[in-house]
Amino acid sequence: MRFDQLDADLPALAQADPATDTVLFVTSDRLVHGRPWHRQRLHLILSAAAHLAEELRDAGFTVEERTAPTLAEGVAAHVAEVRPTEVVATEANSPGGRRLQERLGVRTL
Repeated sequence: MRFDQLDADLPALAQADPATDTVLFVTSDRLVHGRPWHRQRLHLILSAAAHLAEELRDAGFTVEERTAPTLAEGVAAHVAEVRPTEVVATEANSPGGRRLQERLGVRTL
């Protein structure tokens, strides 16, 4: 999930099943430190992600939160450890994000 998709009503979460699906949050060093964020905006984004993670836990989901150098490395580490049958995400808003999802073999909704 990218920071522009912090919404429980997006397709990937709306179709997820708390009994069987794990929700993965990756905070990448590249995203957090790779650009000059306004300190309050970055705090708002990270806080919104933490609140959504807690909301999903309250709804019965298993939520995994990872920090990794890049989003790709965080997803790859999750896949290597958990071995999910597939990784599903809401389609990224940016062309670069969509290319990354394709490269990682993520099924998009």
